[in-house]
Amino acid sequence: SDDDDDEEEEEEEEEVGMRIRHPFFGFSTAFTYDTLFQYTYVDAQLSLTLCLSHRPMASAHTFPTLIPAPPPRCRQCPDYVPPPPTILMGGGAGPSDTATTPPPYTCPRVGANHLLCWCCHQPMPDRRVSSPDPTLPPQKCELCGQAFCHMYWGCRKVGCRGCLAAFKDLKFDENLLSCLVVENLYESRVLKDHLASCGLSLSDLLAVVCAKLASGEYSTTDVRLSSDTTTCYACGLKGLRELAYLYRRDIPHDDLPGEVTGRPDCYWGRNCRTQRNKPLHAQRFNHICEQTRH
Repeated sequence: SDDDDDEEEEEEEEEVGMRIRHPFFGFSTAFTYDTLFQYTYVDAQLSLTLCLSHRPMASAHTFPTLIPAPPPRCRQCPDYVPPPPTILMGGGAGPSDTATTPPPYTCPRVGANHLLCWCCHQPMPDRRVSSPDPTLPPQKCELCGQAFCHMYWGCRKVGCRGCLAAFKDLKFDENLLSCLVVENLYESRVLKDHLASCGLSLSDLLAVVCAKLASGEYSTTDVRLSSDTTTCYACGLKGLRELAYLYRRDIPHDDLPGEVTGRPDCYWGRNCRTQRNKPLHAQRFNHICEQTRH
């Protein structure tokens, strides 16, 4: 009869609503109300829509309780417990860990503000809010505004060469000389060979371009950059690439071999995209010039 069919449909709805097996993780989840799941695939992400009916189920099922994450704890919090050594932390000390002694401070137990270092992803106290003092070490890059902990108490990430420092004090890896000039391997090798013939290192190059930057002879796209600007490693590297191009441009032709100076200029100059993925093109044409074709 119609009444029996209605009762069977209600029982089926109750069974579906009581416990549904997750199609990906395999576990079952119980809900208080009849639940309808609608899955939509968008860019490899799962979109979940919940539709709840107004009729509660007979069995006393509840939603899972969400436990809030504990507040961050830094090295200056009163109840801080050092984490065990991990691959990321490399035993608890990176190259910049002993470079800076943190200023004396203890975070309050309630309402402490923290910043997350973008290099080691560990919290540090936000001293700009708690005690604004111009003598405190900088905690943010002046160009991108991201927080880094090297100047405050030394970054503990393995491989960190000083994630925040004055531009003139950044410690760049010598291997950067292999692809420093407009991401052109050939032009970068020309600069590297010239520096080697002059007995100069990458640190010496940084000192030279900082002096030219201070005198106004060189300039970068970001006019805020100076030798004393507090920058992160990424922003400092971007500025160094621009200054290295200017230094390579100013090398006298007499100091370069004939196979370098005898090449014709590329129409696209320093903006050429082919120079980055075709070494033969980078070698045949000079890219230390401005773009002439549009």
